[in-house]
Amino acid sequence: MPLSINCVLIYQLIIVSTLVVNILCQPSYYNDPLNPFPSLNAAQRSCYDEQGKARRCVPPFENAAYLRPVEATNTCDDMRTCDGKCRRGDHTVQYINDFHDNAAQSWWQSETMYDGIEYPKTVNITLHLGKSYDVTYIRLLFNSLRPESLAIYKREDEKSDWTPFQYFSGNCLDTFNVSESREVPDSQPDKVLCSKEFSDISPLSGGNVIFSTLENRPSNKRYDQNAELQKFVAATDIKVVLVRHGTFGDEIFRDPPALKTYYYAISDLSVGGRCKCNGHADECKTQDPNDPYSQLMCVCQHNTTGINCEKCLPLYNDQEWGVATFEDAHECQPCNCNGRAIECVFDPELLAETGNGGRCINCTGNTAGPNCERCQEGYYENNFGRCVACNCDKTGSVNTQCSRDGQCICRPGVAGDKCDRCADNYYDFSAQGCKPCDCNVPGSLNNTAQCHPIIIDLLLLEKIRMFTARVSQMDYRNQLKQVQKKDYRLEDDDEVVSKTSKPEWAQPKSKTTSVSEAVSEVVSDKNLRTMFFLGFQCNLFHLASLPLLTVAHQLFMTSSSFLFSPFLCSFPSSSNIVWNVYVLLQAPS
Repeated sequence: MPLSINCVLIYQLIIVSTLVVNILCQPSYYNDPLNPFPSLNAAQRSCYDEQGKARRCVPPFENAAYLRPVEATNTCDDMRTCDGKCRRGDHTVQYINDFHDNAAQSWWQSETMYDGIEYPKTVNITLHLGKSYDVTYIRLLFNSLRPESLAIYKREDEKSDWTPFQYFSGNCLDTFNVSESREVPDSQPDKVLCSKEFSDISPLSGGNVIFSTLENRPSNKRYDQNAELQKFVAATDIKVVLVRHGTFGDEIFRDPPALKTYYYAISDLSVGGRCKCNGHADECKTQDPNDPYSQLMCVCQHNTTGINCEKCLPLYNDQEWGVATFEDAHECQPCNCNGRAIECVFDPELLAETGNGGRCINCTGNTAGPNCERCQEGYYENNFGRCVACNCDKTGSVNTQCSRDGQCICRPGVAGDKCDRCADNYYDFSAQGCKPCDCNVPGSLNNTAQCHPIIIDLLLLEKIRMFTARVSQMDYRNQLKQVQKKDYRLEDDDEVVSKTSKPEWAQPKSKTTSVSEAVSEVVSDKNLRTMFFLGFQCNLFHLASLPLLTVAHQLFMTSSSFLFSPFLCSFPSSSNIVWNVYVLLQAPS
């Protein structure tokens, strides 16, 4: 038999073998844990049963690679015409995941070995799925010899690093430093395998490379309960690294015609899987319906939210979020915030204490507490159920909290709803409270002990002493008798007047000097240096009718130093002013 006939027969045998392999090696869509109900309609895949009870749900199974953005690090029309066999635009990378038509095939093709595409130089094809998918299989259909070595990588999100998914090589240890293995132990469900399957030279074209993510992984029978395996199959991006050409070994002769026959060509890249929604959605949609390349998102149910339904809605964190399973849908439960918050977080300690784990945050209406059930510190609830500020005085209050009627907790000797003043018979308002005045109650006005501040200057007392000497020529006893008989007092005008007529002792022997004039002399005296609060017992002195308060302020402003002592007590009768001044000034120093 001629050699040419043998070659034809061998070639036909290879073609037949290729067709058989393609049929037998197609992925089984209906026997994987990620596709438990492939024939169910939308109603049957719903996230709620006929009684409205939440249940695990999944989006439809699909080819996640179809028309998604894809990139290649090398294409035969990028720089060269590939010896006339690859015209510019004929085999761009976009043909790798378009609609696959066997009658009119299109494919992506790299430059040749002659152009420098050979080990250790690799060619990378990167596919962007748009969001996280639970990947069941990855299938590459080659329009050239299959590579002797290739690697598949994935990443879980756009910010994470690339991690190995699967290795294929005729020599795993030399190429990837990984021993060949086809079985995964239960203790390591996410172990990355390396297989020499699909590394043969046959078929010359149309060969498949198929990676089933859960094949030979015994733990796939408990997929719902295996978080490591769930993480292993999740991917947002897929990268195929073409490492080494499959050849007949003639490349060692570096014959240009032979080198130009070795290149990579892929007619179809398929990724079978489901939009990852953690069992809380039955469909995925793009954010912009008019843009197929816009962000994909799950249409979340069970009070969940997020691109992958990976968290509860802001006000539904009473129980911890979880992946839905056949046994438990893990529907997110609402928090009880009494209508005073729109957000809560899950607190495991609170769950252990109360049976409810939702802790409300950003409570409104000045409320606080895990359920916004009370007023926050420094507020109290009024009769209308609203939290009102206590406004406790920081100096006079023990703390900022008040009682239900708005009464602050005062320091010793402090009074008022807000603890902002000294109580009766107390003075010297400070952070330590108020000091007692020790006023004599029977001798105080209306039998009510009160303290009033007044500023007395030493030089002012001397001026008053001089003024008293001018207006009074009577001795102490006669003056006391006259004062007891009639109600004389110093008026607030500029002259000393009486209620009826001036007695003889009240007639001045020289120029009449008023209180205001006397005080004016004191105010104008630049030698004033010492001021102080001079306190008297209630049975000594009363200046309620004297026009001294304003003058005291003037004295305070014109003096450079002052000393405080107890306040002046109220006296029951203003008619004794002259007597008290006289007694004061005559008292021994």
